[in-house]
Amino acid sequence: MTASTAASSRSMLVRAIHTSYTFRAPTWPLISIAIPARDEEDNLAKAITRALELQRPRIDVIVINDGSTDGTAAIADEFGKKANVQVVHHSSPRGKSRSLNEGMQQAASELVLIIDADAGPDFNILERMASHFALEPVTPLYPLAN
Repeated sequence: MTASTAASSRSMLVRAIHTSYTFRAPTWPLISIAIPARDEEDNLAKAITRALELQRPRIDVIVINDGSTDGTAAIADEFGKKANVQVVHHSSPRGKSRSLNEGMQQAASELVLIIDADAGPDFNILERMASHFALEPVTPLYPLAN
């Protein structure tokens, strides 16, 4: 492969990765956001709030309290009063993997974003994630230069 062919291939790959998609209601998919938490009293409210602020028309949040001994359960329950927030409680710690598996079982969607309670996802993470499953490709807002 010549240098110019390799550069051209890389350019096509970058262009393909940066292709943008738009979902129009009702084609925007439901996306579940799973948040496993164990003793995350200081971080959980911010993580749930951040997830709810992602401003997508169809999301649900699943908080899995993995046997916390601090105020995590109370914070999760307060957010659980919202229509699109589910809370799963473990009476004793089962581990992050089992918690996530249980959260995946609770998910109502085929697309699930997993975030840690101490993480703050970018505002456009759902668009970037879901664009790979879009039904209708559209022209990027800011096309890459050749």
